[in-house]
Amino acid sequence: MAETMDDVFGTPSFGGARLRIFKIKDGDGQIYRILPPFKSCRATGEWAKYYSQHYGWKGVSKKDASKTVHRPFKCIEEKNRDKMITKECKGCTKVKAQIALRDERKASIDAEIKRGKKYSEADVEELMRPLEDWIKEHNIDRKWWINVMNEKRECGVLLIAHRHKAALDAAMEKLQKEEGISKKEMMEPKTGVWWDFGRTGSGNQTQHTVAAVYETEVINNKRVRSLKTAPLTNEDLQNVLANCADLNQVVRTLTADQIEALVGGSGDPEEVDAIFDMGMRSEQSATREPVTRNVKVSDEITKRDESGNVTESVATYRRELVKADPPKVEVSETRISKAEPKVEVKASEPEIDPEEAELVRRLEEKRRARAKLTKADPQPPKPAPVEQSPVLDMDVDNMSDEDIARTFGSQLK
Repeated sequence: MAETMDDVFGTPSFGGARLRIFKIKDGDGQIYRILPPFKSCRATGEWAKYYSQHYGWKGVSKKDASKTVHRPFKCIEEKNRDKMITKECKGCTKVKAQIALRDERKASIDAEIKRGKKYSEADVEELMRPLEDWIKEHNIDRKWWINVMNEKRECGVLLIAHRHKAALDAAMEKLQKEEGISKKEMMEPKTGVWWDFGRTGSGNQTQHTVAAVYETEVINNKRVRSLKTAPLTNEDLQNVLANCADLNQVVRTLTADQIEALVGGSGDPEEVDAIFDMGMRSEQSATREPVTRNVKVSDEITKRDESGNVTESVATYRRELVKADPPKVEVSETRISKAEPKVEVKASEPEIDPEEAELVRRLEEKRRARAKLTKADPQPPKPAPVEQSPVLDMDVDNMSDEDIARTFGSQLK
């Protein structure tokens, strides 16, 4: 039986084949219809999820082994209400350390220039480039993820900054007051609303706008302006299932140990893939269906007719979980002169996966080659550090409402 809209979608809550991604560009006229919550979010009513993702680590492309692809993963850092870190993310720790090292190096160069040492712009750029490039590549992307449909009836996930989400929330409140339409109706399959997302400016001066879309009709020779609704069709439903995502599963989550292995590793694409695959194997093992078998409980009972022919044969069975076989042991007997024989029990060594062994071998070769290059081409000595007041590195686009209010006061209200 084909799934209906009531089977797929749930009621939105305001408390809290290939995935198509939409992003807001400069300008307005970017029209989207927000889809109701579905899949695992159907029960909770969540229609938008906020994620921070670490970039910078790359694996081997499955389409072309000569190329690499980004392997982003979820930031696991957690803070309490006082902004104190309650759960560390080694990815964040590494990024912060590199930013501090960059600021320290820049301060040292500036101090030496003041003392009369000559540095050209090219010299400064060369000294700073490795750290600047690393920080730029290992950025932390913070976005809200929302399942949407555009005016072409294409479905996918819209990624918007925190300020754009705040503008959307404000636009919903405004529409509810002006038109008397509930937030639930703004997303329901049979109704829905089109939203116009816009963005202008850059940096701290970026303006994020969201407004409901209206249309004009001529009724009795009069132009009437009305809210443009967006009811979903059964064809839209199929597009949703094919191109939208379960918002609870759109971002890859690694364990703390995996993240620490990535941060402490060489960054080799094959090594990155191996660390990511460690998690995949664990997930597969955890979700694998248990193996069971039939176990006979009673002997077979045979029934015969008056002529002695078998009419029925019945035995009782029960389903029993098949436990994993215990590790094999090898027993070898060693005799010692003038003493009782002693028995040594040795556990058999686990078999090594040939593919894993080949991967380890190639990684070791690359590490040895990298070590030779490092010895042959030593890095120039780093300028001596000097004391410097902390540098405020603000990313307003990714700041929370509380941080924005605390930092800028009433200027941004």
